[in-house]
Amino acid sequence: MGNVAMNVERGFFIALVLLLGTVLLCSCIANKGKPKVYVMQNPKTMEFKNCEAGRIGLQKDYAKSEECVKELQKQGWIIWGTQ
Repeated sequence: MGNVAMNVERGFFIALVLLLGTVLLCSCIANKGKPKVYVMQNPKTMEFKNCEAGRIGLQKDYAKSEECVKELQKQGWIIWGTQ
C-alpha cells in the first residue's frame, strides 16, 4: 500500500510541475514580440525612466509596463526606445 501511495504522490507532483511549466510557457509565447522594457524620455528635462515587464515577463507584468507607459505619456513623456 505504501508504494501505491508514493507512486500516486509522485504522479501528482509530476503532473503539477508539467501544468505549471505549460502555463509559464504559454504566458511567454503570448507576450512574444512585446518589449520587456520601454525607455521613456521627458523631452523638457531630458530625464529617462524605464517601464519594465520584469524578469519573467508574465501577462500581468506586461500590463503593468503598458500602464506605466500610458501614465508617463499623459505627462508628456515619449517612448525613446525599447528592449
